[in-house]
Amino acid sequence: MAHRSSAATLVLLLAGTIGTAAAHPGQSIGLTIAIDEGAVEYDMLVSADFAAALLLNHRITVRMPSYDGGRYHFADRGDERRIRAAFEQIFLDINPVTIDGERVRPVLADLAFIEPAPSGYPGAAYLQPPDIRIVLRHETRGIPKTVAMVWEVFPQDPMRQAFGMSPNVEVVAELDALDENRLIVLSEDEPEFTWHAPLTKPVERVGPVLAAAPATRPQLPLLSVMLVVGWGLALVTLFTTRAWPAARRPAAWLSVVPLGAAFALQGVWVQPLPWSQAGTAPQPDAAADIFAALHRNVYRAFDYKTESDVYDVLAQSVTGDLLDRVYNEVFQSLILRDQGGAVARIRAVEILDSEVVSTGVAADAGLPMFQVAARWRVQGAVYHWGHVHQRTNEYHAVYSVIEQGNAWKIAGVDMREQRRIVMEGDDPVLGPSRDTGGAS
Repeated sequence: MAHRSSAATLVLLLAGTIGTAAAHPGQSIGLTIAIDEGAVEYDMLVSADFAAALLLNHRITVRMPSYDGGRYHFADRGDERRIRAAFEQIFLDINPVTIDGERVRPVLADLAFIEPAPSGYPGAAYLQPPDIRIVLRHETRGIPKTVAMVWEVFPQDPMRQAFGMSPNVEVVAELDALDENRLIVLSEDEPEFTWHAPLTKPVERVGPVLAAAPATRPQLPLLSVMLVVGWGLALVTLFTTRAWPAARRPAAWLSVVPLGAAFALQGVWVQPLPWSQAGTAPQPDAAADIFAALHRNVYRAFDYKTESDVYDVLAQSVTGDLLDRVYNEVFQSLILRDQGGAVARIRAVEILDSEVVSTGVAADAGLPMFQVAARWRVQGAVYHWGHVHQRTNEYHAVYSVIEQGNAWKIAGVDMREQRRIVMEGDDPVLGPSRDTGGAS
């Protein structure tokens, strides 16, 4: 991109962050981006070290507030104005925001110093430097159509190398935009993100997985057949009587009535042929692709805020009698019980392996179906006082998929295994790995 240069890309060396309150090692930033009809708002909680590094990189010297009487305060109002102006300028430089094609300057809506927990040796009465909450507003004229964001400040924690991890630290941000709430990941490799205002309802943004053609069994219009057969028998009876020569012409005209009725009523009392089949199940490769799309849609539903929207989107990929169960199981898996019941947002869903174990036709409905044994991994994160808590769970289940109308839907789930694992940046496991409270 034209406006980005190596000089503008800041790499902050923040030592000593592993083992602090931040669950994501070296994160040092809790970032929520809210988009509504009035503003694009960045709500950040940054560590004292991170804030000091920002000021140092911009060669800005300001006096920080002092702690007295249970709160932080500036020696004079001039110091407060200077530090507010400093952070406004810093984030204007490192975090350009373009709304509907126009670069918008941020306004510092809030600056607060958060008292950290006391630390030190027993009996020592001192406080660590405060974290800083920074709220930046980019004013809008109504709901924007597009918001282009660039994040150019990425912490680097050299201590991570001692644990065999990359020193580069990505920024995991929560995006709260209109009817969606989801995670976005900003990194040195991909520092840009563009949001587009939705033009449709949530249920229209996650479409069903359509079948190649509606699978229907050949139908027999019983009422129409009975009318035709009845009229045929009447003609045979009439033909075998002595009245046939005189009744031949009227019978020809009267045939219009039963035959016309049979044509008009061909959609009434229709039954499938008992020896027919609706069709055949897809080939294994196609079945695996169908399942992957349905599985992705299920988790995509939980990016929406309201329960009704979640259900509407789920209904595109799950049969009605399974909706409540799928909703409750996925929702419960996203609850972080050790973080006060906070609900994690889904960062990534990855199918590790899948195998089509059976194909055929459902005996009760006569519709194509197949079963897939799948193992997948779900990564999620939640913010707690600016710190990112990340979790990863792995699951193993057998899914039943059936064709309804012209779409494929999940009709059954047999969960075989679920366990918590620890990936890079995750919270440590404090209990049994199979405890999936907070499985995200």
